[in-house]
Amino acid sequence: MSTGPLRAPALACWLLVLAVALAPCHARADAATEQLIHATGLDTVAALGMPRSLYPRAGPAYPDLVKAQACVADRGDAAPAAILADAARTIMSPSELQAGRAFFSSALGKKYRALTIWQARADLGLDEDAPVPHFSKQEEEEVMHFLKTPAGMKLTVPLLLGVRGTPWRLYELTIQIVSACMKAPGK
Repeated sequence: MSTGPLRAPALACWLLVLAVALAPCHARADAATEQLIHATGLDTVAALGMPRSLYPRAGPAYPDLVKAQACVADRGDAAPAAILADAARTIMSPSELQAGRAFFSSALGKKYRALTIWQARADLGLDEDAPVPHFSKQEEEEVMHFLKTPAGMKLTVPLLLGVRGTPWRLYELTIQIVSACMKAPGK
C-alpha cells in the first residue's frame, strides 16, 4: 500500500536483526534528543519492529511473535528512544538536532510522524482500516524539502541503524524485554 512520494521508511526496522555491529555507541543522549526521536515517531516504529527481529520468518499470527509484540507494547517506546537518540547524537550536529526539533514540533512534522507510524503499522498488517494521513501538494513539497536537508536525511531509520552498535543494542534490548515478559506470571 503506497502513500505516494511520502512513503515512510518503516520497513528498514526489520533490517536491525541483519546488522551486527562491532562496538557499542559511546555518545549518551540527552532528554531533548530523546524527545526529538519521540517526535519523529522512530521510537514507535522501532518498537513495532523489535519483536519481528526475534521471529523474522514467522507469520503475523505466530503465537510467540504475538506474545513478543504484546511484551514490547507493554514496555512502551522509551527503551528504543534512548538507543536511537544515542545514534542521532553520534551523527548529528547541534544545529541539525535543532532543525529536526523545529520541523517535528510543527503541525506538518506531527502529521508526517503520524504517516510514519501508520506506515509501520500497515507494513505489519495492523490497523488495516485506519485512515491514511493525507498531504496537500504544498505539504508534500515542504516535507520533501525537509527530508533533503542534513537533519531530514539523518533522521531516518536506515541511517540511525547504520550507527555502529545501534542494531545490536536494539536486538539485545528486545531479547531482554521479551525474556523478562515471557517469564512473568500470566504470559
